[in-house]
Amino acid sequence: MCSYFTKDETECSQAIMNAAKEAKETNLSVKDGLRKIGAAFLSTREVSSQECVYRCMPELWLRKIFPKTIFISTDLPDKRLRVTKDQQELDELDDDSTDIYKSNIIERYSIRPNNIPSVNSMCLAEFAAYHYKDYKTDVSETIDAQPEILTDDIITQLYQNTKDDLSSLPEKIILMNGKEVMKCRKVKAVIRYHTPNKTKEPEQYFHHLLMLYYPWRQETDLTGTEQTYMSKFYEPDVQTMVQHHRNIFEPDSDAVTEALDLLRKNDLGLLHSYDAMNDQENEDLQSEIQDDSNDTESFNNQLPEHLGQPIVSNEQPSGGAITSYTQPLDISDDDLRQSVRSLNTQQRYAYDKVLSWCRNKVKNLNSLKQLEVQPIHMFLTGGGGAGKSHLIHSIYHTVTKTFRHGESTV
Repeated sequence: MCSYFTKDETECSQAIMNAAKEAKETNLSVKDGLRKIGAAFLSTREVSSQECVYRCMPELWLRKIFPKTIFISTDLPDKRLRVTKDQQELDELDDDSTDIYKSNIIERYSIRPNNIPSVNSMCLAEFAAYHYKDYKTDVSETIDAQPEILTDDIITQLYQNTKDDLSSLPEKIILMNGKEVMKCRKVKAVIRYHTPNKTKEPEQYFHHLLMLYYPWRQETDLTGTEQTYMSKFYEPDVQTMVQHHRNIFEPDSDAVTEALDLLRKNDLGLLHSYDAMNDQENEDLQSEIQDDSNDTESFNNQLPEHLGQPIVSNEQPSGGAITSYTQPLDISDDDLRQSVRSLNTQQRYAYDKVLSWCRNKVKNLNSLKQLEVQPIHMFLTGGGGAGKSHLIHSIYHTVTKTFRHGESTV
């Protein structure tokens, strides 16, 4: 690596000096002079084999091959932010002109041509996803900065499923102001937006849906007979059209929204983590779980001597016999999470008792001053199909995964 960084680049240095000399002799501006020097550097410098591979393989140019993203502000007009024009553009305006803001995707959508049916019937989401204003201008001296292999044909090969959607759209459209030209994307862009809360902000929510998924020319067209966005949304055929366009960009949106609301309200029940090493999370979960279990029916935490003396067998194993123990196969973390989350309240109470003991044991093993941790004794009972084996299965795999992070002599 050091030899590559310190390699001799005499030819590159000479080319840069010649470019700087030519820029000075032709009285180029500072901007054009730097562009000329940069082009000389890019065209003459030596590159490593790794950089050559990167520049020649379009799959590695992530910024180039991935779809573009565009944010659409669907706030109410009086709450929407605008960017003013630069000073040079402002100086060129008439004294009584109020056109001080740069155009954005919303303004360009409102002045889209009305003589092209496929464009005229577009909603804002489709217009933003399929069209863009190209500000870039190619400079002949720096065009070699990007490999020629990175053409639009290479990009569209990765997204062939969008070809049918773009077939009916023209490559370029001229907006009704006659000043701006919109180009059709080779690959449909991903739109981003903020969705207001339907319960807390109903008017903003319906304005958001109508603005994105209902064709319009002026935002005042989005209000209904009662001068509200909600009344417009529930007019005949409006809701059907909005839902049709919404399903294209937000498939299963209602189901996702409902699931998120249930998760925020905790109507889905407590979601537990089995990870015993995450102390803070498990302690918080333990404090949130209500103990409504009946200890006399599910467990018996009495001392071992109250459970009766173990039966001692005087029989000796036959000579040369080998006793084997079959351990359950290890399961994945995802399977264990699913197993723990399926425990009911009483099973979860017993599981957390063992989990708490395991955490204390691991902490003690990893501390400098170790203390004696008393063993845990638990008695599980229940009828057939009560879930005893399922609970023991969850406890076993949690304990084995927990003590892998501690000492082996547990």
